[in-house]
Amino acid sequence: MKPLYTSSILALILAVIVTACSPRLNYIGNNYTPTETVDIYFDEHDIKKEYSVMGMVKNEANIYNMDDTDSINKAMIAKAKSVGADGILYMGMYNEVYTSGENTSKVYEAKFIKYDR
Repeated sequence: MKPLYTSSILALILAVIVTACSPRLNYIGNNYTPTETVDIYFDEHDIKKEYSVMGMVKNEANIYNMDDTDSINKAMIAKAKSVGADGILYMGMYNEVYTSGENTSKVYEAKFIKYDR
C-alpha cells in the first residue's frame, strides 16, 4: 500500500475508536451563545447568583462508552459550553445501570443553568 493511503486508513480507525469510546450525552433544553467557562455545583444552595434551568443532561448507559467520572465530567463541561450554559448542577451521585449481564455503567444527571443578567 502507498504510505498516504495507509496513514489515511490508520487515522480513520483511530478517529472511530476515539469517538466510540467517548461518553455520549442526551441533552434537552435551550441553546444560547456558547460560553467559555462553566461553574460546577453539587448543591443548589451553593449557587449565589439568580439563575434559571436551561436544560437537563444525562450520559448514556453503554458498556462500549467510557463511563469514568473524569471523562463524563469533561464531556458534560464541553456540552454545557457548546449550548451556552453558565453552570452545571449535578443531581447527586451516579446511578449504576446494568447494560449487559453483570456489566454496569455510571449514569450521571445534571441541570444546565443560565445566570440571570
